[in-house]
Amino acid sequence: MTLTPIDRKQLILEDAKNRIFQNRTLEQIAKSHGISKRTLNTWLMSMGEEFRELRQLWVDNMLAEAKEEIDNVTDNFPLVRANSKWRAETWYGYAERRNQQR
Repeated sequence: MTLTPIDRKQLILEDAKNRIFQNRTLEQIAKSHGISKRTLNTWLMSMGEEFRELRQLWVDNMLAEAKEEIDNVTDNFPLVRANSKWRAETWYGYAERRNQQR
């Protein structure tokens, strides 16, 4: 069965929506479908409000995971790594709120 370009795009977007919550990067998702990260990002952004909601849920999920890592640290090295992750994800959320069109 040969998929039309529109059908293929829809399947890739559905897969991407699921895999984003499995902490896959856009690069990993795009590569698995044989497209560029830029193409995938453009397709996701074309989803409008649904993509904005998806990104917000993804950021919230990453923040929750980073906080959990910080709370469960038993020695310094993982704490430093988890703290860095928390700062990066917090900054990402802040930057997204400041420039919601990005």
